[in-house]
Order: sequence, then C-alpha cells, then structure tokens
Amino acid sequence: MDTQNTTFENLYVELTGTSPNVCDGKKVLSIVHQLNDVNYRMKLPFLTKWTCTDMVMLLLDKIKEFRLCGSDIQPFLQLIMNIAAKQEIIVCSMSVNVILHGLKDLLSIYKASMTFQIHNDMLGWIWGAISAVVYGNGAYIIPDTVNWLLQEHEFIASLSGYENSHLLEIKKMYIQCLTGICLSSESREQLADEYMVQCLKIFITVLQSTSKAVDVSFFKLMYSAHKGLHNILEHSSGLHVNDIGPLLASLKRHLVFGLPFAAGDLPTVLHPLPIPEAMKVQSNTPQRSGRKRKKKNRSKSSERGGSANRSLNSRGSSSTQETDPSVHDAQVNGKPSVNSSFIPGIVMDPSGQLMFITSSESEFSDTEAGQRSKMHSFALKIRQIAFGNLYLVIRKTSRHIMFGYWNSFLQSTVSTSDISLLSCIVNDPAPKARVASLMVLSAMVEGSKQFLSLVCKESVSTSFVPFSGLITSAIHACHETLLTAIGKERSLITQVHILKALASIAGNTPYSKLQHGIIGKMIINVRLFMQKNPDADSQIAALNVFVALFSHDPALEEVACGISDVKYVNTDSSPFSRQLSKPLSTTKQNFSSSWLVDHCLELLDLENESVSLSLRVASLQTLTACCKPYFVLAKPSVAKFKEVIYKCMHFDKVNIRLHACKLLEMLGTCLLHNSQGSEHSSVDINDNVVLWDFLLSGPLQNITQSDEDPIIRSHLCDCLSTIGPSVFEMLSRKLQVFCQTVLLGYTSDDNYLVRSAAVRSLAVHIMYPFLRKDIAFVEDVASCILRLMHDPIKSVQCNAAWSFGNLTDAIIVSVEADETFRDRIGNKTLLDLFENAVEVIDNKDKVRFNIMRVLGNLLRFCTNKHLQVERLTKVMLKAVNIVATGVTKDSLMKVRWNACLACGNFLNNVNLPIGKSEWTDLVYDALCEAVSKSKNYKVRIKAAAALSCVQSRANFGLKFNDVCSCITQSLQNLVTETTQDFEEFRFHDRLSEQLCCTLLHLVKLMQLEDFQIFVLTFPEIETYVNLKEQLGNCYDGIQKRLTEKSEMQQECMQEAYIALGQLLDKDKMELFKFSARNWNVLLEKDLKELEAKNFNYKCLTDVFPNKV
Repeated sequence: MDTQNTTFENLYVELTGTSPNVCDGKKVLSIVHQLNDVNYRMKLPFLTKWTCTDMVMLLLDKIKEFRLCGSDIQPFLQLIMNIAAKQEIIVCSMSVNVILHGLKDLLSIYKASMTFQIHNDMLGWIWGAISAVVYGNGAYIIPDTVNWLLQEHEFIASLSGYENSHLLEIKKMYIQCLTGICLSSESREQLADEYMVQCLKIFITVLQSTSKAVDVSFFKLMYSAHKGLHNILEHSSGLHVNDIGPLLASLKRHLVFGLPFAAGDLPTVLHPLPIPEAMKVQSNTPQRSGRKRKKKNRSKSSERGGSANRSLNSRGSSSTQETDPSVHDAQVNGKPSVNSSFIPGIVMDPSGQLMFITSSESEFSDTEAGQRSKMHSFALKIRQIAFGNLYLVIRKTSRHIMFGYWNSFLQSTVSTSDISLLSCIVNDPAPKARVASLMVLSAMVEGSKQFLSLVCKESVSTSFVPFSGLITSAIHACHETLLTAIGKERSLITQVHILKALASIAGNTPYSKLQHGIIGKMIINVRLFMQKNPDADSQIAALNVFVALFSHDPALEEVACGISDVKYVNTDSSPFSRQLSKPLSTTKQNFSSSWLVDHCLELLDLENESVSLSLRVASLQTLTACCKPYFVLAKPSVAKFKEVIYKCMHFDKVNIRLHACKLLEMLGTCLLHNSQGSEHSSVDINDNVVLWDFLLSGPLQNITQSDEDPIIRSHLCDCLSTIGPSVFEMLSRKLQVFCQTVLLGYTSDDNYLVRSAAVRSLAVHIMYPFLRKDIAFVEDVASCILRLMHDPIKSVQCNAAWSFGNLTDAIIVSVEADETFRDRIGNKTLLDLFENAVEVIDNKDKVRFNIMRVLGNLLRFCTNKHLQVERLTKVMLKAVNIVATGVTKDSLMKVRWNACLACGNFLNNVNLPIGKSEWTDLVYDALCEAVSKSKNYKVRIKAAAALSCVQSRANFGLKFNDVCSCITQSLQNLVTETTQDFEEFRFHDRLSEQLCCTLLHLVKLMQLEDFQIFVLTFPEIETYVNLKEQLGNCYDGIQKRLTEKSEMQQECMQEAYIALGQLLDKDKMELFKFSARNWNVLLEKDLKELEAKNFNYKCLTDVFPNKV
C-alpha cells in the first residue's frame, strides 16, 4: 500500500508540473495511464476529500490546456471514477458545481460532433465521471444543473444505434448519477423534493422497462434504479403516496426477478381496494412502531452497488409518478416475455429448489456457466433490494393506505402463477430472499390490528366476496403458508424469521372473530419446532409467538387449552353457530398446569449453564405476558415463581434481575386481583402474604442496598405498588416501615426514573386505609410530592401531579370516613397544597388535568372555618376561578373534563358559601356554556353531571333559572343535533341520559315561582299533559335503559349520571322516582289551585292559547 501511495503521489506531482510549454499531450496521457494502473482497491492515504477534488479539477484543466478530444479523454474520465468512486471519496461540495460545468461542456462537445460508429462508449465514460462527482452532493448542486441532469433523461431514452450492452451501460451510468444526487449529504442535507419526485418517476420508468437481451448489463441497470429508489425512500418523506400504485407495481414485478415462475404480464399500476370509512379515523402518521432501528453506516461502496444486502430501514416517505403502460412485452410462442427477467439455464426441481442445467442438457456451453452464475447472483441482489424498498414503502406509508393494497401482495391462495409475498416465501430458491419476504410480511401486518378487526368467518359459498372476506382469506392463507413452511424449511435462519412473521400475525389477528382451530394448529406446530430446535434463537422466536398470543383481550380458551394439554371442546352444537374461539372467562374447563409455564421455569434454572442469557430473558418475558390473561394456568406454579424470582434477583446479570422485577410486578398485580375474589380463580390471601414476606425479607432488601442500576430500582418501586392494602396490613411492622422508608427515600434519588416511580408508588400506598389514617405519613408524602412538582424533569412533574391528585383523594375519603380527620390537616399544610397547585396550573397538559382534580378535592375539603384565614380565602377564590376558566377555555379536553369534575366537587361542598355571586356565578356560567356549546360530548356530560351535584335550590343563587333553561334547551337541541365525528357519536345517548338525569334533579329542587319561568322553555308544548308526557318519557326512558343494561354496563355508566358520590343503581333509581313524583305533584294540580297560590295564569294563556 505504501508503494502504491508513493507512486500515486509522485505521479500527481509530476502531472501538476505539466503544461503545453513544457511537454506535449502524449506525456500527459502517459502520466494519466500510469495513474490508472494504480491499485485503487486499496485505500490511498494521500487521497483525501481535498486532494481528490483538486485532482479532478486538475484533470479537467489538462483536457482544456492540451485540447484533448475523442478517445484521448477516456483515461481522464476513468481516473476521475477511480479516485472518487473506487476510493469512496465524496467530492468537496464547494467545487462540485465548477467540476460539473466542465463535464457538462465535455458532454455538449461530444454530443454535437459524435457519430455512433466511433467511440460509442464515450457517453458511458462521461456519465460515469459525472456520477462519481455528484455522489452525495445533490443538495449543493445549483438548480440549473439539476434541471439539466433531469432533462438528459429524454436524450438517453432516445438513443439508438448502439450495441445493446453499450446502451445499457450508458443508461446505468446515468441512473447512477441520479442515484448519487438523491443521496443525503454528509451533513444530512437533501435534494429538493421537487427534484426527488422527478427522479422517482425516472426510476420507476426504468424498473418497468425491458431489454432485448437479458444480460448482466440489464441487471446492473435494474439494480442501480433500485438503489436510487432506496435513497429516496430512506432519506425523504411525503413524496411517494400520490403514485404509490405504479411504485408498488414496479416493486412487485421484481420480487420474483430472474425466477422461472416470473413469466407473464404484470400490471404497471396497482389499484387499492376501497376501505370502509370507519377504518380511516386513525391518524395518518406513517410510523406506529415503537421500535427504533439502528442506521447502518452508509459506505460509498455499498451505495454504488458493492453490497446487495441493504438494510431494511423503516422511515416514512411519499412520492408521485406516472408510468409508461407500453413497457411490457407479450409472451410470444410460449416463451417467457423479456420483462420477466427469466434467467435461461435455470429451472426448478420438483421439490421447488433451484438447479442449473448442465451443458449436455441445455443449449448453453460450459463456458457460459460463469456468466449464468453471475446473472443468478445479480438477480438475487435485485430481488433482495426490491424487498428492501417494499419494506421502506410499507413502513413509511399510512396503514389505511397500505391496507388497500393487501390483496395485491397477500392472496388467499399460494401458487406460482400469482406473485405474492406468500408465493415468494414458498417458492423462492434463495434463503436470503425468503428471509427478506418474511420481513416484509411482518412489516405489512405489524400495527394493522385495527384493520384486521374487519375479519369474519369465511362464507361457505357466495357469488360476491366482501372486503372482510378477502381479508379473512388472506389471514387464513398467511397462517397456512407459514405453518407449512416452518415444517419444510431447512435453513434455520429462515425458520427463525418465519416464527417472527408468525408472531406479528398472531399479535394482530382477532382470533375471537375467526373459527376455532387456527390457534390450536399454530401452537402444535410451534411446540414441535421448539422440541426439534433447542438452540437459543429458535427458542426465543418460538416464545415470542406465545407472547403475541397472550396479548389478546379477552383471553381465549383455545390458547389456554393449547398450552396446557387440555383438549379444546366447542360446546356450541347449533348448526348455525359460527364456531368462534371462545373467551376464557366462559370456560368450564379445569386447568391444572401448563407445559409452557413448566418449560420456561425449566429454562430459568440458573444451575443449567447451557441456557443463554437471552433465552432466560425471553422466558421471563413469556411468564410475565402469561400471568395476567392466563393466571389460571400460572396459579398452580406460584410457589415455583417465588423461587425463580428469588434466584433471579440474586443473579449477577442486570437483565435477569430487571425482568425478574417485571415478573414480580405482574405476579403481584394478578395475586392482588385474584385474592380479592374472582369468578374463575381466587388466591388465599395468606399465600399472598407469604410471598411478599419472603421477598421483602430477602432479595428486595438486597436490591435497595446494593443494586446500582436505576431501572431496577424504578421497577422495584412498581413492584411495591402491587402489594395491596389487605396484604400490607398483614405484613410485619418492620416490613411496612421498610416499604415506606424505601419509597420516601427514592423520591430523592439521583435518577429521574427512580424518583418518578417512587412518587407514583407512594400515590398508590396513600390510598391504603391503613396508611391514609397515618397523618405523619400523609404529611411526608405531601412534602415529597410538593418537592417533585418542581422537579426539572417533566415526566417526574407529571407523575407527581398524578400523585398529588391521589393524595387529595385520600384526604377526602378519610374526611368522609371520620370528620375529625379534617382538623388534623393544619391550615399551613392546606395553604401549601393550594399555593403549589395554583402555581403549577400553567404547566404542561399532563400536569394541568391532574391539578384540576387536586383543586376540586381541596375545595371540597374546605369549610367556613378556613374562610377566616385571609390567605386561604384568596387562594380558594383563585382556585374557583381557575377551575371555572378550565371548563371552557383550556385547549385540552381532558383538562376540561377534570375541571367539570372539580366544579362538581366544589358545588357539592355545603360548608362553603355556595350560591353567593362572587363564589359561584362564574362556575354556573362556565358549566352552562360547556353544556350548550362544547363540541366534545364528554365535556358536556361531565358539565351536566356537575350541575346535578348542587344539593339545594338556595345554592344556585340567582342562576337557577338560567341553569334550568340551559339544560332543557340542550335536551331539545340534542334531538336535531348531528355530528360527523364517529368518536363523539358514541357518547350521544349518554349525554341525553345525563341531561335527563340533571333535569329531573332540578325539578326536585324547583319551587312554584320557578315553574312559571321554567315552563316557558317548552314553547312547542301546547298542554300541560304534553309537558308531563315529555318529561315522563324521559324518566321512563332512563328507567328502561338502566333495567336493560347489565351490571357491568351500569357500573361503566355511573360516572355519566353523578359526578361525585359512588351511588348504587338502586339509589339512583330512588332519586329518579323521587324526582318524578315531585314533578307529577306539580303537574297534577289544576289551574284553579295554581291560581289560588298566586300563579300567573295569564302568562300561561299566552303560551298555551288552545288551553283556554
């Protein structure tokens, strides 16, 4: 290398000293030829970005100085390509336009005087030099030059008279030039979008073109076009969506490039199937995946085609483009058309494997075997990069757009005549291509759970197949193909990717809407694979399939039977039954144990050193995922879980300890839920106490004392929050103090994750009846929360604000249980809580909506005694104004919801001067405005519920009639009101019910003088009987709805009726009945009796003339 570098340096110095006065052109040519003989495959230290740029400019200057032309220019152009392209050097951006100007002049001179019989490869050399110069410099090229480069496409396309190989070489060099300008610069700057779009059009046109002879040059041209397309998709966004049809058609035809079954015409444009409008309500952002992918180093050699296996990145992009529909050649005389790119001499054996025909069996001689092998290699590269580009398109396109093209890539049947991802998985002879197709399939399915909810049981026979039927057939085909392929596949890497694709499908398919049997077959095949392949990668991929199955809600009985060796029996024998997979909650099966749980526990035997760390982590993740939905299967092994967690927490690897904490957190949650009683399983609370006593006495204390990993400490806090109030009370006082001390101490931890988790866990503990009575603990928690409300990390502030809300909830609950608790909260503490809440109200959204909850609780806590403290009175009035303003003015709907609830809390407090103008007028006005004008139905529901919290007519002050008018008018308007927002439409009935409920509550408080004004809000009602019937129907409708709804639905509706107070359905019914009776009493009084009580009858005769 030193010799080559020295030689180059000496020749470079010698070349710089040449001039027409010193030597002739032959001397210069000799030096250039010697420079071209240097081995450029080795890195030359002398060649840097600056020396390379100087060298290129020097070569162009020498061509002008010595007036070289014709074939004498070729070695200069070759040298430019050698020093820039082969040495992987990007020319200096400050000089690129000057260099391009010189090359443009050379091209113009050559085009003006060229003849196709002489130097017919010179165009290729010039474009090769241009491509070497513009590589990675597209952002710095002036617009005029970029326009010139793009316009040259028409000239290149019009060329004729060349030999086919030379013409393809010229096109390839031109396409490489466009590929280079589409690449981002070293500083991540990009070519303007308008030029990117034009380049994309050219690339797609090239990809849909054909050649008279299928040779290596044509393959290189296709590969270069794919590289350019890859650069656009990878480094730009918002360019490809408008012409995604032609783009996908171009990629689809190259998924089988060079394969025998690629013969046949393919469309130049793919058209999407129409998607139901209800499926388009989701955001159109391209990326939904939370996984971050590492960016591969973009070496220049790989960009120039040196590497076939391009990384499958996932960033969003779009583009527009037209295609030429005349690029296809028909299939003639039974032979494949040239656009199929079928490689002669290659056939498929009966098993589907690729094999070459020997010279004695084919029309080719053995000397051509090397050429065919090279073509086969290039064809594989093209298929791989086509899959890579399709992967990028999928990742960067909105799901609802890509979903329309599913039928083009996922047919319901797999055959060699139809090109689809499934046929590529089955029929492609190259393992690398099969892996790429599996990765594309995973990307296509990932994040499509919302759209796949359209699936249904397949119809037996019908002349019309609905869109849901097509999707269902495609999902069935995916399952069948992958499960068949995993048994036949010989490549272990491909098998692992099959399992990964199966996991993606399993995680997004709504099995509860499909026929039973699919899950069982999947579990059987995956289990057999696990038994045959004990290596770590295979086991991990298989476990991930089960994790995906566990993610479904509700849990399915078929999954439980599959992982427990219990035979699944569908008890529905009706001939019209759809035989769907049944939820686990409806099962009558008895489960004793699970082979999967036992297998994972076996892998977690730390004495078995043959098990890898990653496999142990995967086992812990599987157990964690299994616990919540299928706790009935984990319950028999709780004792083993305890031992495994204990050992893993003492393990020296951080990952094991971390996932052991996560398993404990999930196990604790499940034990807490099931120890409180459940329909299908219950846990003896004493067993739960034994578990926590065992762990708190050992490994958890060791973690607090020695573990330096902040993530583990944060998960430890989460674990402690799952103990539960009943278990916590039964723990020894020593362990109780340990939990409190750890959490309070962790709020001062140096790591923000630990502080955040600690304050969140304290918020759970403060709700325990045993702890919320401890005024010292309450004050300690309050002190920690107020300190963290001013933490520099926003996420800590958000968690502190949520904890602040829980703290005030606990205070209110304690006061309602024991009124004397109110006196134990000092004025100073209350003032600190108020002032801190008011101070941070202007913070970020997630803080504000929790602070609204805090202010509502604090206002409910206060009494007339607190009004005697001037500072408290001022801050209370300020809090009232804040919550009233938040009802209508805040930009975040969740803040408005909580502000309405806070108003309800405030209005429910009879110990404050509710009804006085300075306290409540602003609140009533805000709630009425929200009920009548808000576009968000949930805000209107909560505002109406808040108005129903006022306990007496006097507490409305002068606003009672305004409130009545607002509610009745809103109820009348709701009949004719329409909304185009599907999400809001769901709450329409709930709003109607809440308005009726609030109206009945107001009637209960109404006096006769209010009735005179109230009745005027019903101008369309002609008689008292009609008025009575309308409100009577409201009452009957509510009563009917409540009696028809299940117990669970009533519980969900509870918040819609009453903002505060956990009223039972029985209590609510009594409230409605009382309101209705009061209403009937008023309506059943005859006119004379009303008149005798000074009721203004004349006013009514104006409203109801027919009554007279």
